[in-house]
Amino acid sequence: MGVGSPAREIVHILNNRETFFQRISGIILFLDSSAPLPSVSDQNTYYLSKWFKKNSLVFVSGDHPIWTDNGGTKKPGKRFGAVRKSEVEGGVNDMLEKHREEVVEFVGARMGNGRGR
Repeated sequence: MGVGSPAREIVHILNNRETFFQRISGIILFLDSSAPLPSVSDQNTYYLSKWFKKNSLVFVSGDHPIWTDNGGTKKPGKRFGAVRKSEVEGGVNDMLEKHREEVVEFVGARMGNGRGR
C-alpha cells in the first residue's frame, strides 16, 4: 500500500522488477491532488498493465487534475490501474478513513478469507 507521492515508488518497482508482481496479490494506492498518477509500462512484460488493472485499487482525490485535465469525461487507461475517484478532496488521511471498508474487502479477497468480492 502506498500513500501520497511516494506511492509511485511501488509502481516503479513493479515496472523494473520483472517478477515482483508474481510475489504480491495486489496494490493499493491513495493519491492526493498533488501526487502524480503513476503508470505501469509493458516494456518488459506485455501483460503488466492488465495485471495492474485487475489487481489494484487506486484512490485519487476528487480535486486531482486527472479529473479536470481531460474534461472529466475520459477515465484513465488500464496502465494507471483500477482508478477510483474519491469523494474526498485534499488530504489522504480522510481518504484512508473514507475507503477503509473497500480496502478491507480488497485485501480479504486476496487473502481468501471470504470477506472479499
